[in-house]
Amino acid sequence: MQDISWWHPTIYRALTAIASFLLAAGAAGAGNKPVLSWQQTNRAALSYPSVAISPNGRFIACGGFATLRLMEARSGKLIAFAHFRPRELYCPLYAMDWSPDSSTLASGDAEGGLRFWDIRRGTAIRNVPNAHRGPVRCVRWSHDGRIVASGGDDGWIRFWDASTAKAVQPVALRLIKPRGIAFTPDGKLLAAAGGDGFVTLWDWRKAAKTKSWKAHTGLIYGFAMSEDGKQLATSKTSIRIWDRATGREVATIKPTDPPFLGLTFAGGGRLLCFGDLKGCVSGWHIDRRQIAFRSPPARQVLSLDSQRRGELLVASGIGATIRVWRLARPATPSQGKGPPSLKEGGP
Repeated sequence: MQDISWWHPTIYRALTAIASFLLAAGAAGAGNKPVLSWQQTNRAALSYPSVAISPNGRFIACGGFATLRLMEARSGKLIAFAHFRPRELYCPLYAMDWSPDSSTLASGDAEGGLRFWDIRRGTAIRNVPNAHRGPVRCVRWSHDGRIVASGGDDGWIRFWDASTAKAVQPVALRLIKPRGIAFTPDGKLLAAAGGDGFVTLWDWRKAAKTKSWKAHTGLIYGFAMSEDGKQLATSKTSIRIWDRATGREVATIKPTDPPFLGLTFAGGGRLLCFGDLKGCVSGWHIDRRQIAFRSPPARQVLSLDSQRRGELLVASGIGATIRVWRLARPATPSQGKGPPSLKEGGP
């Protein structure tokens, strides 16, 4: 693509004088005390509005202002840096998602653009400059890797053939300011959270609404679906967990320091993780209905993601700081009902 520039990591570090990342020392603490795997702060950037970890757990993508950084998940080593030329001075990447095979990253930006990045070749291979008339707020791959859905401030959810970046016609869904979307594992339904406070499910190929309910008053900030597709989570000043099939509220979490922008299921579906205004990342144990861990404060969390197998957790936000935790599964059956612990990462 003519508007994409990929820089070698060594050159990038020399030109921008990025601060080196800090490795947190120490083994996993007792109980639920979290231990940071690694932390990196980029003093040349303002913030990372979006972050995404590949399903195979090898790569982390950080979306900045007209920039994309690709790093090794277990060490924080910079692999590649991309810059594209926006129409305006600032053009944040608000949304990103990896293909199921971890080979391609889809990103949506503030100018309504949708890009597909080939990680193996190190380039943007497909570009839809005007996918939406306004910022793209959410992007999601289907579980079979064939379809990518995107939602924008123009009030539309659109569907794209992942191999060609062509629109899947005539399918498009109307929703006020979608802030989160997710396909069910069988690919038949799409769930979405919007600016009107409603959660809606569609048979997306037929553009037929199957269920809808009010989750919050006004704009929903965070949205996530569990790996098995049975539960949905939404956040604003509180966090609510829903049974996807019935729309029934399963639990309500009212921690301090809202709003809660980052939201993701982790730990094999046993944890719901969220970030808050103070920059703390917390894990709520769904079965025990209690906080399993809470990290020390940092800068405000803007985005949170976990590996689909639930082993790695990554947070980004204001101040361009990336924090990564490695979640260790319990080793014995007697510990199996407890929450995962967090331990130091490594190759």
